[in-house]
Amino acid sequence: MGGARLGRRSMATRSTRSPGPNLPQSIGTSGSAQNPKEAAPTNNRHLSIVGMPSNTGTRRRRDKKAKPAGTDGNSKKDQQSQANDGTGSKAAVTDDMTLWQVFTEHPLIKTSKFILLPYALYLSYFYFQLQHPEYLSKATAGIVQLRPAVGTSDLRQLLIVGSPSTGTVQMQTTLRNQLGLEMGHETTDTAWNWVRDGTVSWFHGIRFLTDPAHGKDKERLAKSFGAICDAGEDHMNMGFHPAAYREPVNKCSYRDKWSDCWRKECYLTLIKEWGCATGAEGAPDCEINFATTLHQVRNPMRSLESLVVKFCIGGLQGSVADSFLIYASALFPSHNFYEDSCIEATGHFLAQYQNAMIGARKRGE
Repeated sequence: MGGARLGRRSMATRSTRSPGPNLPQSIGTSGSAQNPKEAAPTNNRHLSIVGMPSNTGTRRRRDKKAKPAGTDGNSKKDQQSQANDGTGSKAAVTDDMTLWQVFTEHPLIKTSKFILLPYALYLSYFYFQLQHPEYLSKATAGIVQLRPAVGTSDLRQLLIVGSPSTGTVQMQTTLRNQLGLEMGHETTDTAWNWVRDGTVSWFHGIRFLTDPAHGKDKERLAKSFGAICDAGEDHMNMGFHPAAYREPVNKCSYRDKWSDCWRKECYLTLIKEWGCATGAEGAPDCEINFATTLHQVRNPMRSLESLVVKFCIGGLQGSVADSFLIYASALFPSHNFYEDSCIEATGHFLAQYQNAMIGARKRGE
């Protein structure tokens, strides 16, 4: 029955759209199809519309692709160009913003708060804990009582001096972790470091050096200062930097590893510290003071072995690191370290440093 019905519909289609005398006008604008045989494809097309709905889906898919410009199908490029041309909604919102809104909505300001805020909190922590703890005590009506600040010239409890490679780092770690002391290593700056109890250092031993002697050989003394301070970044692995002593007098930037400003600070530090504890004629007063000073020693062969590993290039008979030669020659200019092999240079340095500290102990310094 279904086939019969379909046949009737097909016949009905043929009967209603059969070619007649006005066929060319009903087919299209072109009047060339005047032969009934040429109209047959048109009838077949009408049959396919009735009997094969699959082609209808094809036409629908084509309709989906052919969306007019300006609708929701616009590409991102079109939308961005509209915003750039001032036709988009973003430009309209920006025009209505106040100056404060423009400032706060700027990408740089939005990003900076994630950097500047933590950095400000970091600085505030040291400022209130180490430099001005009394502010917190006043703000909390005495409920919070912090340890008082220790200034540059205030007395600290302990200074331990020892030659490089005598275990100064281990000593500092032990005193800090096991005894809870605020001990630093090669630093005495109490404004930005937790060193209010003292420090363990090898370079702080320069306060006990009498060679070169103050007031007797100023030219040799100036040469020693210049050798250290003019070396620049080449001496950074020796454990000395003027920033480790106190806040810079010349307000040098901590972001610079070394600069002309730090070079000047280097000279100021050496002038104030070199031989200051010897009591020699012409020696300055120590800017940084300690109640007790201890001399740390270690098996000299172990110390010598560690120095060779750190500063010898090419083994025991090899060359010596430039930074080591600069410091050794500056501290003990009476010996020519540049003519020695590495084992000789490190051995002479170790012996002269320990003798200088032993001499200070005998003098009661």
